[in-house]
Amino acid sequence: IVFYTEKYKGDLPISQIILIGATANLPGLDVYFVKKTGIETVTANTWKMLNIANVPKNIEQHGPEYIIACGLAIKEYEQ
Repeated sequence: IVFYTEKYKGDLPISQIILIGATANLPGLDVYFVKKTGIETVTANTWKMLNIANVPKNIEQHGPEYIIACGLAIKEYEQ
């Protein structure tokens, strides 16, 4: 965060931290980041971000783990 604020001094401040990947689901990780940084922290919801409905519950719970694969798939699709 210090690196970003120093490098982009004239830009908007960081207003939210979005946790992704398998470790994003660690209990209390979002609270830890809020306490350490004072910045709102959320766990990414891959399916909501991609506007995908009716995702099976067992897959929906692991959404943060799929975000990189989804991003790479979208990148390939858009090229």
